[in-house]
Amino acid sequence: RCDLTLSSATVSAEHAVISWDGTTWRVQDLNSRNGTLVDGKGLLSREGAPIEADAALTFGGASGDVWHLGSDSPPQAFAEARDETGIVAVAGDVLGLPPSEVPRFSIYRDEAGTWRFEGRATFREAHDHEQLDVDGQIWRLHLPEPLPPTLGQRNDAVPLDQIELQFEVSRDQEWVGMSLKYRDRLLDLGARAHHELLLLLARARSTDAPTVPPAEQGWIYADNLAQMLGVDDARVHTYVHRAREQFTKVGVAAGSQVVERRRSTRQIRLGVASVVELPSR
Repeated sequence: RCDLTLSSATVSAEHAVISWDGTTWRVQDLNSRNGTLVDGKGLLSREGAPIEADAALTFGGASGDVWHLGSDSPPQAFAEARDETGIVAVAGDVLGLPPSEVPRFSIYRDEAGTWRFEGRATFREAHDHEQLDVDGQIWRLHLPEPLPPTLGQRNDAVPLDQIELQFEVSRDQEWVGMSLKYRDRLLDLGARAHHELLLLLARARSTDAPTVPPAEQGWIYADNLAQMLGVDDARVHTYVHRAREQFTKVGVAAGSQVVERRRSTRQIRLGVASVVELPSR
């Protein structure tokens, strides 16, 4: 049941727990037989203590091996292959399985801080230590506990609801360029295949804006998007994954919500209300 196992005979079966409380790492002794030390100081049974980078941890008495906390950065989600062939870390708050150019499943954190599991016909909550069978390979998820979105959020993160997306389409429709505008900053995101999907979603929101309530603007069925793009459902799912991945990588807070999905249907929409389509060059 333990994530980390130590071979020393003086370490109890369930000796201690190291956890993240939203701002700090903490270690707690679990009523072990021989105790836990932090920087040489023993903890009382069930006592917890904050730990910082390079803190010295000893399990099983003062004569035990000394371990050091390598980093006190917030925990990152990852998936681990059960056959130990690899580990896949998140890109921002988005993880794709299998690790390929065309992942079948996405695991991402939603606007409430909850982890979601999404595939072409699947949309549900994802759970820490959950095991997934992906094309015959078993992956185990390691997902930090859901926390309020403001906790641990980067100070320089760009709020998703305060950005403007600017699209530029070539005259021959061969490429779609996109830039992200936030206050006086303009970030060129280049031309990517998934930008065409975002453009179609942006056009749908713009068309609905004059007459449709904000909560109902821009929703399109994934099947219809596939037809409009001339691709299959799997490619639409890949484009959605790539868009979320791109926005989280460039530091957009809640970047995984650049594409929203309705839980009861296969409808999706652009999670950015402010969009501009620039004249073609």
